[in-house]
Amino acid sequence: MTVVGSIPQARARRSSLPTAVPTIEEAGVAGFDYPTWYGPWAPTGTPAVVIDKLVKDIARAIPEMRDWLAEHGADPMSMTQAEFARFVLSESESAARIIKAAGIAAGVAPPARILSPGD
Repeated sequence: MTVVGSIPQARARRSSLPTAVPTIEEAGVAGFDYPTWYGPWAPTGTPAVVIDKLVKDIARAIPEMRDWLAEHGADPMSMTQAEFARFVLSESESAARIIKAAGIAAGVAPPARILSPGD
């Protein structure tokens, strides 16, 4: 089987899996670092006792989750609630700058161009 192409990884450094896939920066976009991340959320107004229980239950599951994620090429991170809140705000601000620079507006798709052979 021949691999004809791949989608570059969106983070600054390569994943441990698959190592042949370049990062977007290696593919030519300098300074690009936009990794996929996940985190637990709860609705505003969730009682503190429920949040505390969730935090404790998640903390118990983290070692197993961390191992599984690492085995599948992810780069697990652990953060306190305050650190995660700052991280989310930073990521949101970064995305807003990219959206503004690209001229993207809600409900309006940017102009598209159909590529043809030779482009």
